[in-house]
Amino acid sequence: MLDLQLWLLPQTGVEMTGFNDTLPLESTSSFRPNSFPTSWSRALWLSSPDRVYANFAQIIECLREFLASTEGLIPETNQIVRVLHYLDMKTTEYVLVDYSHLSMEAVHFLLDASLRLWDWPKVRKEIEHNIKEEKGLKTRGVPHLEIMRQGYRNELRIETDGRAMGPATKAFLGKLRKTFRTESKGFLCGALVALEGTAIPEFHTLDKIVTHYCQLNGQTGYAGKVAEYIDGHKDFEIGHEQGLIDSVERYITPDQQFKFIKGYLAVCLTLAEWWRQMAADRMVGVISKF
Repeated sequence: MLDLQLWLLPQTGVEMTGFNDTLPLESTSSFRPNSFPTSWSRALWLSSPDRVYANFAQIIECLREFLASTEGLIPETNQIVRVLHYLDMKTTEYVLVDYSHLSMEAVHFLLDASLRLWDWPKVRKEIEHNIKEEKGLKTRGVPHLEIMRQGYRNELRIETDGRAMGPATKAFLGKLRKTFRTESKGFLCGALVALEGTAIPEFHTLDKIVTHYCQLNGQTGYAGKVAEYIDGHKDFEIGHEQGLIDSVERYITPDQQFKFIKGYLAVCLTLAEWWRQMAADRMVGVISKF
């Protein structure tokens, strides 16, 4: 039994009482987010071993719908975006610094995963390709992190190197490190697809946060290196997610599919909780000033 310390998504025997599980087992192809009141109940429903999925494409469809319906993972429901108008320049800077720590760690998550997936060559090759892109394959040899650092430092006057992270971010990154060091290859592949999949809307969320910071700083918007970093990733991450989906499909056999699903859900839920906690922490700071 895989011990998921992050989230209570059991391998077998999901207890379904407490919410309306009225959809027939074979109806998984049409996941209806509003059928379940919370992301937790939706996650339990999707990861129950009683669920019947017709094929891998159906699993991906349901997981993408879960991502889009989980509060915090898209700009429209992101908790920080919702409270941006309350955040002053310094508080917004702290949010950007915290997010930069995720950006700095993400490539290490990929490296950890590639080591553990050494005997799934198609997946390992795709991870290595994504790492090469992060290291500058399509950006004139300049690593994406360096583009971010230069843009933040020179254009936003935000230094990210050597900056401390908040407690919510420290706990969040600790959880993700454990996730990407798991021995379960199916779970790890699900986590990888979620990491790249959540990054697609996440850079639109980052766009809104940086734009807010620029407006507070008397700028109409951002450009230069910051634009290259944010706008470039809006495109990069689409290809990264699809490449991983294509590479993992052959390995997600029936005995691996629920491990894959739970890996995906674990990353989504971890990210959603992080955004919620960051927003709560910032708003406590705002309220305490009154």
